[in-house]
Amino acid sequence: MGQGLVFLVLVTPKITIPIGYAFHVPDPKISEWVKENKRLKKAGVPKSKRPKKPVRSDEYPTISSISIALLKTFVQQHPEIKIEAIVADALYGNAEFMDEASKIAGSAQVISQIRYNQNISFKNSKKSVEKYFENIQPIQKTIHIRGGKGVVVLIKSARIHVCAHRKKRFVIAIKYTGEEDYRYLVASDLTWRYADIIDAFTR
Repeated sequence: MGQGLVFLVLVTPKITIPIGYAFHVPDPKISEWVKENKRLKKAGVPKSKRPKKPVRSDEYPTISSISIALLKTFVQQHPEIKIEAIVADALYGNAEFMDEASKIAGSAQVISQIRYNQNISFKNSKKSVEKYFENIQPIQKTIHIRGGKGVVVLIKSARIHVCAHRKKRFVIAIKYTGEEDYRYLVASDLTWRYADIIDAFTR
């Protein structure tokens, strides 16, 4: 029953301040199911014979829904502040969070991450995002993380259909010097340039 802290931070050109937080408590029934499902899967029990995932209780909202509530409260209390972009970690790289957050913030850009094995659709075929970017030549670029020292990165990008999101997203593969693997950023607004998405992400 360990709790997680969900927090919202406002980043501006002059200041960065926390503006909201809430605790996330996992649903004990779902936590127990996950543990048992992993055990049965490891034992070779087929999915059809494993217990179904229980319905989540309203008493235990998801991390995404908690974040949406925090964002909604901030927007309602501070309508004078224009939100240009929302940046969230990989836990929030799902269609429901990205679309709802953008809508609440007045169609703001929403940037998160997706896993390397998430499927994308290209020319009537599906492949993992990692496989899709394998044959694309990277661009080398120096970026500045939070206005600090320059860091050299390799970048690949494409506006492409992400299957789990059921729509096109701006996907960027980025690898820092010294890293072996790319990480994959995903953005909701296709009109932004890849450089602006990366700039927002590093802030």
